[in-house]
Amino acid sequence: MGLQYTTASKSAFITGTFVIFTPIAQMLITRKLPTLVNTIGIGIAGVGIVLLSSGDGDVVSVLSELGSTFNFGDLLTLLCAMSFGIYIVYLDVVTKRNNYLYATFSQLAFTTVAALILMPVFHFTGVERIMFELNDELIFAFIYTIFFATLFNITMMTKYQKEVPPVKAAILYSFEPIFAALIAYLLLDESFTNLGFIGATIIFSGLVITEVFRKEEPADG
Repeated sequence: MGLQYTTASKSAFITGTFVIFTPIAQMLITRKLPTLVNTIGIGIAGVGIVLLSSGDGDVVSVLSELGSTFNFGDLLTLLCAMSFGIYIVYLDVVTKRNNYLYATFSQLAFTTVAALILMPVFHFTGVERIMFELNDELIFAFIYTIFFATLFNITMMTKYQKEVPPVKAAILYSFEPIFAALIAYLLLDESFTNLGFIGATIIFSGLVITEVFRKEEPADG
């Protein structure tokens, strides 16, 4: 929904701010400060996201556009980024106390029920029209999003994210736009800009620093 009201570059940048909201959510929910090394890694990854989000433009133009034309779509995207930061922390808390299969099922069940309720609401209010045309591309997208992008990914996240601190998990998740750009380059022949390459390198550097100089966060008491 947010992309209907804002630009792709602004959306990409705002979405990437979840790496900033994750340590804030961790401090508020678990009452624990992230380690200095992980905080530095987050900062470095944040810089990389800014460069990666600039696309064909430059960093100044993206930040200037964001500051001068912050709109409803930007607000929705920002709320999504905040929610994902909170989700990362809560997933860490819940999966350390419960079986990952129960946590996975509850997430998928809630999303399914919420979608079934909200789809007709959005359709009849004109927010998001339901469009359905059965073809090969739709069938492929249907299978891929159900089994790989949803079932497999959510199960793996729920099972293994508890093995790393939430802040480091956020840095790992910040690799998503890098892989998206790489796949677009390989499959869709889209260009990979110089700033995008530099941004991807900086994000990777943030992860390397957290690994090389890592210090385990205190266990939950």
